[in-house]
Amino acid sequence: MICKKCGREYPDDMLNCLWCDAPNNQHVAPEPSEKIDFSKALDVEKNIDTIILKRIGNDCAQESEEIENKVAKHPAGNFMWCAAILGMGGLLSVFFAPFYIAFFHRLEIRKNHSIAKFTSAYISSFIALKVIVNGLANITRKILESNFFREDLVDFIKFAMDTGLFLIHFWICGYVAAFIIKRLTPDYEPSEYKLTSVSATIYSIPAMILLSFANNYLFET
Repeated sequence: MICKKCGREYPDDMLNCLWCDAPNNQHVAPEPSEKIDFSKALDVEKNIDTIILKRIGNDCAQESEEIENKVAKHPAGNFMWCAAILGMGGLLSVFFAPFYIAFFHRLEIRKNHSIAKFTSAYISSFIALKVIVNGLANITRKILESNFFREDLVDFIKFAMDTGLFLIHFWICGYVAAFIIKRLTPDYEPSEYKLTSVSATIYSIPAMILLSFANNYLFET
C-alpha cells in the first residue's frame, strides 16, 4: 500500500501508515472467524451418542427418518438394566455383559446384523467413554493434590468424585447397551422385548455376583 499523504509504502493490512499515521481508507477488515457454538460443544449426550455411533458403523449411523422414529419408540428406552447390573461386577463382568445381552436378544440382532457387531460396538464404546471419564478424573485429582484447596474440602471433593464416577460407570453400562440395541433391532416388538428384558435382568443379578467372585479371585488374589 502506498500512503496518499507521505507517498511511502507500508503493508496492506495496516490500519494506518507506519510513517505518518495517515488512515488506510482501503483497509478491508478480515472476515470474522467461525463462531463456536458452546451449547453444542457442551451437549454431553450428543457427544456421547457420536462416539457410540462411530463404533456401530455407517449402516446404522446414517439413519433415515423412518428408522429414527422406530429408535425413538423402541421399548429399550435409554437404559438397559441388565447391562448396568453386570457392570457392577468388576472388569470380568463388564466385558461379559455384551455377550450376555447378545445371547438373550440374539434372534432380533441376527435379523439384520451379527452378534459380533453388537459385542464389538459395546466393548469399544465402553472403553472409549471410560478413557475419557477416567482421564478427566485423573486431571481433577492432580489439581486437588496441588495443595491449593483446604484439606477438608479436598476430602469432600474426592468423596463426591468417587460417588460420581460410580454412578457414571453404572449409567454408561446401561446407556451404551440400550443405545446400540435400539439401532441394531429397530423392529423389536415391545411385548417380546419386555419379556426377554425381564428374564435378562433377573438372571443378571446372580451372574454379576458369580463374576464378581471370579473377578476378585483372578485379579485381587
